[in-house]
Amino acid sequence: MFFLGLVLLGLEIFVIPGFGIAGIAGIMMMVVAILAMLVPNAPDRLPIPTSPVDWRMFTDGLYSFGLAIVAAMIVGFIISRHLPSIPFARRLMLAPVAVKGDTSYADTSPISKIKVGDTGTVEAVCRPIGKVRFNDELIDACSQGEIIEVGETVVVIRRDGNQIIVERAGN
Repeated sequence: MFFLGLVLLGLEIFVIPGFGIAGIAGIMMMVVAILAMLVPNAPDRLPIPTSPVDWRMFTDGLYSFGLAIVAAMIVGFIISRHLPSIPFARRLMLAPVAVKGDTSYADTSPISKIKVGDTGTVEAVCRPIGKVRFNDELIDACSQGEIIEVGETVVVIRRDGNQIIVERAGN
């Protein structure tokens, strides 16, 4: 039952688009299969507790199972907080991303000459990214979601690292 649920969940993830009946049925079958392992039964009987002893074993197993899940979540949270300080685990993680405002371009780059307030002319439609000519340099620039047509004058309103954010001049 567990493996059939796993197959249904795999079909839902990799074959059937969206999240629907197959995924929910797969998850339910996997949960029922795990809970059924807590009930002792003969091979020809359904795993349903029938006697008080069966119910006691089922509730004890369910309690242990729930406690194990909670403990795993707590340990996972603690490990995730301390993972960067563990020497061998540091190699498993990506380096931190650059903070907003850090330059990720060379000092000789044409982008380094562009400052907030500079004006330019759109050479390729900004929808929202396009080409803008600032003096003699053709630079990629980004509007704030609006489409700016070729020939319009734009002004630099912000810089985020190596990204130039523009808007129509006069806004």
